[in-house]
Amino acid sequence: MKKIKWLLSMFMVVALILTLTPVGSTINAEENGPSIQFLGENKEDIGQEVKLNFVKEYTEYENPNEIEDRYYFIEYKENGSSVTTEISEQQAFQNAAASETSSAVTPSSLNGITVSTRVDAGAKDARKANFKATIMSITGSKPNKLDFKLNLGRSMTRSTTTNIVSSVTYTLSGVLGIKVGATVTHSFDATVTGFYTVVSDITAKNILGVVLGTDTTNTSTILLNTKGNLYPIYTDVASAKVMKEPARADWARTTPISWTTSDRNKYIDWYNKEYPNNYDWTLNHVHHMRPRNLGGTNDYSNLIPILNTHHTSVVSPWFVAY
Repeated sequence: MKKIKWLLSMFMVVALILTLTPVGSTINAEENGPSIQFLGENKEDIGQEVKLNFVKEYTEYENPNEIEDRYYFIEYKENGSSVTTEISEQQAFQNAAASETSSAVTPSSLNGITVSTRVDAGAKDARKANFKATIMSITGSKPNKLDFKLNLGRSMTRSTTTNIVSSVTYTLSGVLGIKVGATVTHSFDATVTGFYTVVSDITAKNILGVVLGTDTTNTSTILLNTKGNLYPIYTDVASAKVMKEPARADWARTTPISWTTSDRNKYIDWYNKEYPNNYDWTLNHVHHMRPRNLGGTNDYSNLIPILNTHHTSVVSPWFVAY
């Protein structure tokens, strides 16, 4: 009899605990679980050539190595297909505002996400290419899982294709994973001079793991040297000329042609007539955009004035590690 009473009292205690437990606590397991998981490397993809679906064109006065976010809206259709559209920064933030306020800027009939992506150099001499993607908005039905397959591509020219040199996959899931502001980051090794791009295959899945759609985005392309340093930015004020990046990442080193004081003075005379200025030429070097020891010539189209300090501390060291 005592045993029965003890069992009844324990049952009442358990029932009381369940009654007093807040309803919201039922999602604690999901909240405390991993919202982002690293699924490992995709070694089978290394060496593959992939197309860059979103390639920007630059004028001679623009810097193609400026670090920037790229914005995409990925729509997942009911038939399992998907469509990715590159959008402006303004549209991306409009989508984000619409997602928060349930306004009609982005139609709720569309199932999809807005993401920003970027690739940047690591710290100085770190030999890294750092990737970041952020979910900016979610519209329509929310997926239960998002897989981010990140492919680091490297090419010898600024191209519409790239060759995969590293590939990893992350997955976002749960309350904390599939939400606005969730980010995926990865630091890739970058030890070879090249034009680097990260191509992301983003796959949405439902609660059963069924694929709702997969589509691809890509970051801008940046030029890094063997130390992982970004090609430096420089614009000549008088001519508005931008220091051109190397046309290739695999120029061979060679014996440099001669560059004399007379050659420098002739260029300065020509430059002063062509682009009137008040430069103190004792404070400026004349830089060969394709260095002479990498096959560069003394043609004026290959020359640009650069402040001595910038030339010796930034530009020349970059090419030493080319």
